[in-house]
Amino acid sequence: MLAPAPYPGSVYLAEAPKITDWMQAWGSIASLIISTGALVFTGLLLRHEIRIRREEETAASANQARLVFTRITETSSDGRYLQIGWEVVNFSSEPVMDVRVRASKTGRRGTAFSQWTKADEIVKVRREGSCLIPYPGYPSDFGVALEVHFVDANGLEWSRTNRERPVRRFVWVTPADDEDLLLPDIGRNPLARLVIRLIHILRAAKVRRRWRKRGMEVKIASPRFW
Repeated sequence: MLAPAPYPGSVYLAEAPKITDWMQAWGSIASLIISTGALVFTGLLLRHEIRIRREEETAASANQARLVFTRITETSSDGRYLQIGWEVVNFSSEPVMDVRVRASKTGRRGTAFSQWTKADEIVKVRREGSCLIPYPGYPSDFGVALEVHFVDANGLEWSRTNRERPVRRFVWVTPADDEDLLLPDIGRNPLARLVIRLIHILRAAKVRRRWRKRGMEVKIASPRFW
């Protein structure tokens, strides 16, 4: 029986990888790295543009809120009760609605007071009011902070303390408020948590749109297991 003839050396040389094969492989890896980097950069750029646009929209939405101020017109005390007179001034061309004012402060001795007062349903230009608070002290013993809550002409809720910048007020929505936010108990499975997180993001967008149609801006409470 004849033994099989050995392969000639030229066959082994033909099967060995050539320098062009290595160059092609490294070129493919480099292309993959560059493509991945470009994709990440595009995503970061898009996220930055979305954040800038959102900040611009927030700044534009605060145009009217920046023109609503409060000021203290008088303070007096008989040692037992504190009389605070205040004024809400609306310098914008549109009225603000559902206006409430809160006077609050902590005294030197740690005694605090806080009281809400309904200013008016609609304040077009100016509204004055006052509140009487049981407080054992005199005007020299404290400084009063005025906080005003109101709804602007676009239906957005705002709060402003003294001359600080206005702050948007949101309604927190939990699963108890909207059944679309109810999620199953998934335990500690990482993959299941990732799937539930994606489902929560999609449902949260739907919930925001629904509540926005009711005239309310909301923030979605995240599940506890996050």
